[in-house]
Amino acid sequence: GSVRIIDRSEAVRIRNNDMLGATVHAIILGTRGVIYEIDILGNRIGDGRRNAITSGFFDPENEGRDGIVDGLRIVANDLIGCVTEQASEIPDPPAGGIILARVYDLIVRDNRIERNGIAATSAACGIYVRHSRGVEISRNLIRHNGLPAADRSFPGPQAGIRLQNAASMLPQTQ
Repeated sequence: GSVRIIDRSEAVRIRNNDMLGATVHAIILGTRGVIYEIDILGNRIGDGRRNAITSGFFDPENEGRDGIVDGLRIVANDLIGCVTEQASEIPDPPAGGIILARVYDLIVRDNRIERNGIAATSAACGIYVRHSRGVEISRNLIRHNGLPAADRSFPGPQAGIRLQNAASMLPQTQ
């Protein structure tokens, strides 16, 4: 099964669940609007057809408008063996473990992210974030996501961790 947190949701905690064999993305965060303060803690997500955790731009009704996740903590999860089948040949966005459109104040810590996208027919990443501000990614085990480089190369993002359009949160000076 899967969990979908829809727009205008706030202070949601998804904790200590087994989500195995999802036929779509296991956790889908919002679509067009903003969701706030989401905790994804201690879950086991695996053997799903699509991404383990994803947001905004994967909704077919999205029409190119990324939703925003403001305050996202992904901590101590096992994200293993997702993306057993690819929805399309489109290389952007990539397939993978954590695939996010637009997120502010993101923490990804102490997760095991491996063997996601092994069966993908396009680019795959362990963690991919298209637009972000204020990101901490630490103490994760990220390995064997996507096909080994020697097997085949795909157009589009391929990496253990890939951040595009990332900005820091610097204090404003007077």
